[in-house]
Amino acid sequence: MAALPTFISLPDAAKKIHASIEDLRPLIENGKIKAATINGEIFVDTLTLPKHILKKENVPEYKQFKELKGVAISISEAARKYGIPQRTVSRWRIKGLLKLIKEEPNYIFVNEQDVAYCAYFYRQYDNPGGQWIFDENGVPRSKAYTRVKARAVA
Repeated sequence: MAALPTFISLPDAAKKIHASIEDLRPLIENGKIKAATINGEIFVDTLTLPKHILKKENVPEYKQFKELKGVAISISEAARKYGIPQRTVSRWRIKGLLKLIKEEPNYIFVNEQDVAYCAYFYRQYDNPGGQWIFDENGVPRSKAYTRVKARAVA
């Protein structure tokens, strides 16, 4: 017999898995967590709630670029410095992988630590060919991450 869903408020769900509400929203929007809105408040199905959410900040490869945290770099400069197509760096920004530091006319400055981290996996992953390497939390999808880990061990 299937268990009936139990719904809890979004803030309670975030506390339960030690995440933030902002971490859960993309999962709800993508349908990975089932949710319902009742009287303007969001409630989530505990059966679809993950045990935890892995964020890029907890990935060892992200931590190796800690000296670049908060360093502002323009998208065009990042593309040149890391040898990544400018369109790809722009897509990373649009997808939310690169934290915005500041905006000026004709320039967007992002966190260089985020750029270095994304570039690391971009170069490690053989021919991404239009496949999205990262999930909604900035963590490499399992196929990409498994390949990188295998190379690190070899």
